[in-house]
Amino acid sequence: SFHTVPNSAPEDQYTSRCQAGYYCPRGTPTYSQFSGQCPVGSFCPEATPAAVNADTKCPDYTTSLSQSATLQSCRIADVNVCDKLLIDEIQPMEDITYYPTFEYDLLDDTDTSLSFDSSTAATNPTGEIQVVRKIHPTNLTSSSPLWLNDTVEAFRACPQYGS
Repeated sequence: SFHTVPNSAPEDQYTSRCQAGYYCPRGTPTYSQFSGQCPVGSFCPEATPAAVNADTKCPDYTTSLSQSATLQSCRIADVNVCDKLLIDEIQPMEDITYYPTFEYDLLDDTDTSLSFDSSTAATNPTGEIQVVRKIHPTNLTSSSPLWLNDTVEAFRACPQYGS
């Protein structure tokens, strides 16, 4: 959204956009334009009007640092070892898997690499990374041909005993 100086002319009210990393509700004065830091779990591009907004919330299983300005600032959220779930409530037949060690590079042009290690050998143990989707590929060219049950079963009818 925008911020304005006191006693500004109506034509000037749309000239000062709220900076990226911050949000400015309607009517924010210029002197408090930096008071609304973008909260953890969201990103606030230029002219963001609210702290929590469906359009600026980080995707599922991700979070962000405070004052994040772009979607690329969202990073994978780790799960505390004590908070891990075993069964997915939405898909109860799928078990939930976690990576105890994981490393990846951020996509925000900072050349930052994030590492997660929940092992007891880690100097600073972190949470674990939840597997969001499982893909079970099948290579049909190197697999056995589909099995066809061509077994013949013979049944013998026996007369009733004791008749």
